[in-house]
Amino acid sequence: MAIYCWCRILVILSLSLSMASYSNYLLKTQINLLNSSSAKVTPTLKPHLTMDEWLQLSQKYRLHLLRLRPKAIGGFDIWIQGQYLDLLNCLDNLAQDYPDIQWQKILIENKDSLLTMQLEAGG
Repeated sequence: MAIYCWCRILVILSLSLSMASYSNYLLKTQINLLNSSSAKVTPTLKPHLTMDEWLQLSQKYRLHLLRLRPKAIGGFDIWIQGQYLDLLNCLDNLAQDYPDIQWQKILIENKDSLLTMQLEAGG
């Protein structure tokens, strides 16, 4: 009976590990898809968006604005966090809604099951 219990525990543990590994694989696939999406437009720098407008954008796309830092050469360095589909939707719509700003993805990473993306806006 004890051997049966230990075998069940080992089976449950191995299933848990394989599910965690599959979940990690899916997350990496989503990050790769985000990295391959095209959110680049030709730059005509007009850094006219204020902090309030950035906050409205983050609410519109259901994202959490982590950091917004002005760049010395104009434009902004932006860190946003959200679910995969919200980030993808944001990238597609930013290029369409603000064609006068160049959007460039710098970094995408996973933190606490949310994706964090660094964008550059401007020149």
